[in-house]
This record gives sequence, structure tokens and C-alpha cells, in this order.
Amino acid sequence: MVNSVAKKYGAVGVQVAVIRNGTVTDTYEYGYATKGSVPMKSDHKIRVASLSKVIVGMNAMKMQEEGIVSLNANIGSYWGITPSKKTTLQQLLTHKSFLKDNSYVSSKSGTAKRLASSSYYRSSNSWLYNNYGLGIAGSTLEVASGKTLNSYANEKFFAPLGIDAAFNSGSIKKTSLLATLYYSNDSVARSVASAKNIKVRDAGGNTASFAGGLTISAKDLAKLTAILANDGTYNGKRYLSAQSVNLMETPCGSASSRGHSFNQCVPLRMQTDIYGQKKMYYHLGIAYGTLSYLGYNPYTKNGVVIITTGASQSYASRGIWRICAEIANDMYKA
Repeated sequence: MVNSVAKKYGAVGVQVAVIRNGTVTDTYEYGYATKGSVPMKSDHKIRVASLSKVIVGMNAMKMQEEGIVSLNANIGSYWGITPSKKTTLQQLLTHKSFLKDNSYVSSKSGTAKRLASSSYYRSSNSWLYNNYGLGIAGSTLEVASGKTLNSYANEKFFAPLGIDAAFNSGSIKKTSLLATLYYSNDSVARSVASAKNIKVRDAGGNTASFAGGLTISAKDLAKLTAILANDGTYNGKRYLSAQSVNLMETPCGSASSRGHSFNQCVPLRMQTDIYGQKKMYYHLGIAYGTLSYLGYNPYTKNGVVIITTGASQSYASRGIWRICAEIANDMYKA
């Protein structure tokens, strides 16, 4: 089935991982990590675009549990400045801050100056899908903890789960496993060589990494998704409190993006009665030719993670990428 759908939408490479009852049980790969020379394997690392936001959210919840941050505190207290308008991690993670969707700067001091300047804010904090805002959320976590988010996530999630992942693709331990990213016309969107050059900066200087830079395999991203599906645990070990997972799953209003509607959570999305599921929490990703999806049903604790490169970019009726929608639909029904 995966082969058929991948060919239908012209994918260069596909990774699929399946979660059953809170555990990653199956993986499948199609095509190439580098076209014509390196077959796609389960351990290849792909930049997953906006699925990164979910993992930023998980780290924010962990830091709140440890008393490092509060989601409802003004982030100015962590940056040592007074933001032009009150801004909280809760707002940033739900796309409801006053911040404009600005371009990134790569220094802590440059970001702090922006947060203090009124020219980088909107007059309203109505819902606005905001990559810059998620970047600020990740950088705020770094400033508050005094650690890069790569380091913190590795300590709390990646290393205990045996995951090799990073928000800066050049910081992957085994860069030989990086996949080439392709556009839908099969041209190279990002080569392995260029991905290796994207390295982590000092804490507070990695704002551009957090909205979409997470580089990971579907198999390992499914382990992180399974933590959410299983109310904070994986294989008997607790990584997040059930309260934190519940907070991530709490709708904070409806939203619409690219013609599809959903309930905005923190920063998950939620739809009901989809793919035979009573409820599905999920997120989508698109960047550099990657189309990606992660989702799970909190009642059955089943879920799917799909990462594709080079596929045609079109939406199904419920707003999920067609290639991901067809694979996910069949996986959930199975």
C-alpha cells in the first residue's frame, strides 16, 4: 500500500512508523534517502518541518514540570527585558501571541532587542500561524534553562529513548544517516553536505531551528509521539506527567489554515471523526519538499508518523497532505 501511494504522488523517499497501544511496533520505508544511490532505511534522518513544533511543546511542558518556566509567565522575565506587549509561552505555542511572523536573527542579543521593540508586534493576538513565534518559544526555553534545546531534549527524551536527533541537522551524531531533501520535481532542496553545516549556536541563538529544524527518523519521532498517546509514558518509563499531556491536548479555540479547520491545542491540532477515529491529535509539516504527518488517537493509543520527500503537494478533504492522508487512513483502519 505504501509503495502504491508513494508512486502515485511521485515521492522520492518515504518513512512510516506505526504506534499500537502506546508502543512503536512497525516501520516501513520506500524509495531513496539519496536518489539513485542510497536506499531509504528506518534509521535515516530527515528534517521533519513543522512536526518540530510538537517536540518544542513537549520540552516546554517538561521545563514547566521542573520549575524552569511557567507557560503563563511573561517571557520578558527570562530574557531580562520588557516586551512591547505581554508574551507568554502559552501564546507562542498556540499561535496566539502579538508577535508578527518576523524573519529570524541568530543571536540572543538580537532577539532580545526585537522583543523589546514595538515594530515586531501586531495590534491583535488573534490566531496567526507563526513560525517566528515558535522559534521564540524554543529560544525562550534555552534562555530560561541556560542550555541549548538540543542538549535539554537529549537529556530528557532523546538519550533515554535511544534517539539520535537534533534541531540543527549538523548536530546529528551520525551525519552519515542524513537524507537528501527533494522538491516535487525531484530537484535537490537540501543536500546532505549543506545539512551537515547547520550547527547549533549558543543558547538563545537558535531561533531559526525550532519551527521546523528537527531532524529525526519516523521510527524515533513515533517514540516521542507514543509518549503523548500513552499519557506521558513509554515502555513503562514516565517522561511527562499526565497533566502535561492533558495540557498539550486542551483545545484553546478553533482555527483554519490553507482551507481546513481544526481545534488548536498546545501546539497540537485536533479533529474528530477522521480516519475512523473518534478523536485525532496531529500536526503537519512542509518545507524543502518534505511533507510530514504525526497523529494519534488518545483512546486507542494508536498512531502513525509519516515523513516523505519529493511528493506532490496537495491536500485531502480534511486538510492533511494527500500522500499522508491515504497512508494514515489505511494504517488507522488496519
